[in-house]
Amino acid sequence: MISSTKRVSFMTVALVALAAALLTCACGTPPPTFQGQGGIIDSPVGVTINGRYAYIMNANFDLSGKGKGAITVIDIPTSLVNRFDCLVRRIEAPAYLGQMVLSPDRQTGYLANRAGDSILLVDLSDPSWPKIMDLNPDHRGNQGINVGSEPFGLTVSPDGRTLYVANVGSGDLSIVDLVQKKLVKNELLEWGINEVRIQPRSRYAYVTNKGMAAVALIDVRTNRFVTAFALGSQRTGLGIDTRGIDFTPDGKLAFIAARQPNSLLVVDTTKIPSHIDRAVMDILPMDLKPTAVRVMPDGREVWVTNFDSNNVFAIDVRTLSVLEVITVGGGPYDLAITDEDPENPGQYYVFVPNFTSHNVSLIDARTKEYIWAIP
Repeated sequence: MISSTKRVSFMTVALVALAAALLTCACGTPPPTFQGQGGIIDSPVGVTINGRYAYIMNANFDLSGKGKGAITVIDIPTSLVNRFDCLVRRIEAPAYLGQMVLSPDRQTGYLANRAGDSILLVDLSDPSWPKIMDLNPDHRGNQGINVGSEPFGLTVSPDGRTLYVANVGSGDLSIVDLVQKKLVKNELLEWGINEVRIQPRSRYAYVTNKGMAAVALIDVRTNRFVTAFALGSQRTGLGIDTRGIDFTPDGKLAFIAARQPNSLLVVDTTKIPSHIDRAVMDILPMDLKPTAVRVMPDGREVWVTNFDSNNVFAIDVRTLSVLEVITVGGGPYDLAITDEDPENPGQYYVFVPNFTSHNVSLIDARTKEYIWAIP
């Protein structure tokens, strides 16, 4: 439960928002009852924060109900005071969804459609009501931009003109022109590429791979493969099956989740690509099957989900020590951090979609307090 002495300013905003919702129905129509295996949130694989809203990507892996996936919309201020009333609506989408990322202006979402081998564009002009756009009205069922096989991980260039898509099935990285809304090319890497992230203040994108002991480097100026650096060394051991990746705000450190062994690899990006063999600085033991990695906006902490251990590690970036282990739901797959509360600097909240328990865990990042599960 939430302590009455914590989150004062944000709680005030939340209470005002809840009162307004009750009086004016500002939250829109509540989601309908869904009879899939997981209920209103079904096999969630991703979460994206857009201001006061969190979008949960429901993959519906058992194809229950109508056999569709969905985007579930959560009102963040309301979620701090009521874990049920915060569910705004559920937008039907294809099953087997992957990640969704936002354009720099947050007006458009780019959503990985794994089964359709495409990227769906989501209209976010009303952030409380995402709408999947149909780019191909003359081609029934083909709404988005065709890419490689089984797209999952996504990232957008800082200027918002290019989308990079990691295709797990075909092992290539799709480069998409977002101005023309079309595929430029597929850069062949290796089967199993999983997540792609652009290093801040640099010209490189890093691509993790769940089948190899290496991370690929892409030059985002030329959109070409540069090199791959092995995560194993005499000091760190092996780093096979890499998943989530994130960087400190200055781009000087990268943190990469690896499952063989279960670890978080600390990478000195200043050594890449000139001294690539010395880039891996350290290995931090994790719990079972580390998956998602996110660095706090202030760069002081890095958070890691452990899929088989049903917990999240909060780690001090400076000392590389574990600050807290927070138990969440079953199969934590991803995590996202809210925008900073301007009236309470340094206050963040963490949303963790749990794949096997079909819910979302809410955590106070400052106190490391588990608040509750949604719904």
